[in-house]
Amino acid sequence: MTAPRVASGRASDARSRLFTFLDRRAGRLESRSHAAAGRIAAPTARLLAAYRSALSRDEWRAAIVSEIRPHPILAYLHEDPFSSHGFRKPRGYEGDAVLLDFVYGGGASSVWVENATPLGAALYRECVRHPSFAALRARRDYLGVELAASCAAARRPEILSVACGHLREATVLHGKRSDALPGRLVALDQDPETLATAQADHASLPLDARQISVLALLRGDQQLGQFDFIYLAGLYDYLSDDTARRLTRQLTDMLKPGGRLLTANMLPDLPAAAYMEAVMDWWLIYRTLAEFETLSLDLGPGYRVASHTGPYVGYVNIEKERAR
Repeated sequence: MTAPRVASGRASDARSRLFTFLDRRAGRLESRSHAAAGRIAAPTARLLAAYRSALSRDEWRAAIVSEIRPHPILAYLHEDPFSSHGFRKPRGYEGDAVLLDFVYGGGASSVWVENATPLGAALYRECVRHPSFAALRARRDYLGVELAASCAAARRPEILSVACGHLREATVLHGKRSDALPGRLVALDQDPETLATAQADHASLPLDARQISVLALLRGDQQLGQFDFIYLAGLYDYLSDDTARRLTRQLTDMLKPGGRLLTANMLPDLPAAAYMEAVMDWWLIYRTLAEFETLSLDLGPGYRVASHTGPYVGYVNIEKERAR
């Protein structure tokens, strides 16, 4: 295998360590010595991250195409149904709700996990234990806490979830009395299959599921009303700065006085980013908290903006001030 042109000795060293490891693991797997192969996904993620950090973005993309994906290890890594689903994109786009169900456990991913090969099942367990994917579960849990808090803070609030996916954070509301539920929970997504699953899995909630894309929302011709709480889980990870700013302005215009918008974006230090890109073809737009905050700088007066970080996730909370 020919190495791509690399810019430094650091890149050459990182490449050597990566492919020494991959060659050894692939050799053991070719002999079907799964037990002897040991841990694969986590060390591969660590070595890929080191190689990625030593290359420019263009060099990294070239290395993925020319040498990482052609390596025999990829066929074994794709026995993991999670990594395979990410790479195949059966819904036609990145980061679909089924992929996140693999991270959360259960839901629409269950049938694929149950039918995985022994190696695939072991790789899946190793992958989802990684801190990067634990961070996605922590994000879901945090959004669930905020969702429940919004219901506690106002009687039957109106809530909007944009790019809702399967709305797994809303399970925190299951079994609640009607006066502890939203008066209206509007869930938007571009994918009709995703919305159908959300409706089926949250049948006890006052869910108003609508197939509306980001572009349709940005056109401003959707009559959705005003909301006490609007939130987005992972959508900003896929939006350019310009689109994210426009969406932020659009959504803040949809807040009631005293209402708030909660947005999230993965941080650039996500340890599994290189694995996600090389093995799963899952590319996010990472932003530092400072970069994320700039998306709300042009809102003007009348809003209070606060930000904080969780594990590998940045959050920006925008509250619309009440009239004095």
